[in-house]
Amino acid sequence: MQRIYFVGDSNTVLDFTIREAVKYVNKITKSSVTCEAKTEYNPEEQGIWICSPRTISDITYDEWDDAISIKAVPGHVRISGTNDRSVLFALYDWLEELGCRWIMPGRGGEIIPFLKNPLLLRICKYETASYRHRCICIEGSCSKEHVLNMADFA
Repeated sequence: MQRIYFVGDSNTVLDFTIREAVKYVNKITKSSVTCEAKTEYNPEEQGIWICSPRTISDITYDEWDDAISIKAVPGHVRISGTNDRSVLFALYDWLEELGCRWIMPGRGGEIIPFLKNPLLLRICKYETASYRHRCICIEGSCSKEHVLNMADFA
């Protein structure tokens, strides 16, 4: 069983991040995943820790500029970012480090590896976005389904 802990205030973006973490860790491990809210981060406790930027002392909150932080040692992963959106980006980056790929919009575009234990990877990463504003241009005749899949893919 995998444990996911969340430290921070609940909001739309962070709640979505938690749901994505549970969904993909479940797909990767094919085992049950528990999720628990905590009042503070504990670097000694094993599991996957998703932390809002206001709860981690070495992450400075920034509403506009995105940066991600991933610190992983065997048995423990801490995922955070400079704002709520960046925490989601950090989660996806960690999932990519595990081998997940999203090669095109829609469920058919997911490549999800099987890993018995996703907590064996060592990572120490802090990256900032090259640009404040980023976008995707959708051209041509687009169906509602295509636009929604593209938004989810992004």
